[in-house]
Amino acid sequence: MPLKKYQLLQKYLYFADNTKVDDDRYFKVRPVLDIVRANCISVKNERRQAVDEMMVPHKGTRAANRKQYTKSKPKKWGFKIFVRAGASGFVYDFLVYGGSDTFYQYTFQQKKNLVSVVNSS
Repeated sequence: MPLKKYQLLQKYLYFADNTKVDDDRYFKVRPVLDIVRANCISVKNERRQAVDEMMVPHKGTRAANRKQYTKSKPKKWGFKIFVRAGASGFVYDFLVYGGSDTFYQYTFQQKKNLVSVVNSS
């Protein structure tokens, strides 16, 4: 993609209002994350699943304190995401790690020895 075209897209492409102040670290991309997460949840689940953390590689300088360093991962720098994935590797649900505000918009409910996460927004 030519640089001029990229700069033009960057100038006019917004997912959230920049004047809004929010405590959520990812408030600018949260609408897109919510749409992708809703689509992942709507897919029929496999029988065998696992919960693990995943790193999305990022070596840029504009991520500030959202970028994580994990020594034991092949891709050490990036965004940490907790995922629920099937044996095939398909992601059925995810939660982007944001430090102290990771569970900013979630509440927990306990049901018969299980804890479920409910989106409160």
